[in-house]
Amino acid sequence: MNHDAGRLSPASASAPEPSTLPQTSSAGSAANVADLNWPRTAAETRQLRFEATVADAYGIDVAETLCLAWSELHPPSRNYQHCLRLLLHEAVSNALLHGSLEVSGFDRGSLADFKRHSEEITERLAQLDYANRSVAIMMHAHGEATSVTVEDEGRGYELDQLPDPEQLGGLGRGMRLIHDLSESVTVENGGRRIVVVVAANANA
Repeated sequence: MNHDAGRLSPASASAPEPSTLPQTSSAGSAANVADLNWPRTAAETRQLRFEATVADAYGIDVAETLCLAWSELHPPSRNYQHCLRLLLHEAVSNALLHGSLEVSGFDRGSLADFKRHSEEITERLAQLDYANRSVAIMMHAHGEATSVTVEDEGRGYELDQLPDPEQLGGLGRGMRLIHDLSESVTVENGGRRIVVVVAANANA
C-alpha cells in the first residue's frame, strides 16, 4: 500500500466498475476535507479512497471525515448517514487497532483491562514497525447501495476465530455490529480486508 500520509482522494477512473466489485457473502441482517476539490466526473463521484499510516490515521476521525466527504457526493437520508458512520467507525477501528497495530480487545466491564488496552496502543504507536503500517478505505457507489472496503497490514484472522461478544464482555462486538448494519460482509486476504455492502434502506 502507498504510505502517503492522510490522503483523501477520488479513486482512479480505472478502478473496477460496480459489476466487477468483489462478490459478497455471509449476509447480515440488514484526512483532509480540503483535498476534496477535485474535478467531479461521473467516474470520480462513484468512488472515494483514503489511505494513511496508522500513526497519522489514529490522530484523526477517519470515519467522520469519510462520511462527510461521501455525503457531499451522495446526499443520504439521516438514518443512512448514521448507519454509515457507525459502520465506518467500527471497521476503521478494527483495522487500525486489531489489524495493523495488532492490539487485542478488552473487557468493557473491566477498568483494569481497559487500562491495559490503552497502554498497549501507546506502546505499539511508539514502535515504527507498527506505526508505519497502512490502513486504506475505499467507498464505491454500487447502484443505490454503498460498498466499503477496509484493508490493513496486520496478521489477519478467520471469522470462526472471533469471540462471542455475549460471553466475553463485548470482545468482538465491532464485527457483530458491522454484520447487523450491513446487507453483506466479505472477509478477504486472510482477514486483512473486509468488504461491506450497505443497502440504500439501511437503518441503524
